This record gives sequence, C-alpha cells and structure tokens, in this order.
Amino acid sequence: AKVKLRGRDRVDAAFNLALAAYNLIRLPKLLGAAA
Repeated sequence: AKVKLRGRDRVDAAFNLALAAYNLIRLPKLLGAAA
C-alpha cells in the first residue's frame, strides 16, 4: 500500500510539474494575443 501511494504521489507531482510548465509556455502567448 505504501509503495502504491508513493507511486501515485510521484505521478501527481509529475503531472503538476508538466501542467505548470505548459502554463508557463502558454501564458506569454495568451498575454501577447490579448495585448
């Protein structure tokens, strides 16, 4: 159970990291389009 939970946390962390990176890349484009 511990290993499964740890793996799940790792997946969640990786997903959050990817989402943050995607937002960092996309945000300037949105701001540029708005401005």
